[in-house]
Amino acid sequence: VQVGVTEMLAARGIRAVAAVGHGVGELTAAWATGELPLPEAARRAAEPPSAAAAGPEGAAGEGRAPALAGVELLAHVGPPPMPVTLIRHSGSPAIVPTMDPGRDGVEVVDRAVDELVVAGADTDWSAYFTRPGRVVTLPAYPWQRDCGLPARRMLHNVSGPALYVGGVS
Repeated sequence: VQVGVTEMLAARGIRAVAAVGHGVGELTAAWATGELPLPEAARRAAEPPSAAAAGPEGAAGEGRAPALAGVELLAHVGPPPMPVTLIRHSGSPAIVPTMDPGRDGVEVVDRAVDELVVAGADTDWSAYFTRPGRVVTLPAYPWQRDCGLPARRMLHNVSGPALYVGGVS
């Protein structure tokens, strides 16, 4: 399930730059970061719990959660609740859940992607714009626009009356 959700996120432009896991989740974390091929992760997950829980050598498991120090945005790819030790070691990241029992999985992942993008996740936009073309960064807010007018003619006091300059308000 975690591999499926990770693939759904990747198809929407969200890819892991780091991952941690607990138990079998360590295998998913190692696969998501490219440390372990999927067939090997699946083979290890099918082993008895004590062998699978050990994870691959060097996996980023919950015991290594201090590696999350300074993380500002975290997509939780697993069932609720999130392991408390991960939250504690990572400080106060924005945590976005990607699973919610009882709700449509696609809807939950789509909402998670929306939240991750709004929170500033580095997004691979080629997932949305499949044809080559010129990419232009547009302002997110009206005051970020540069309409080419001299600075002295721009409206500086937004609480005062509107100023009309050459047809631009």
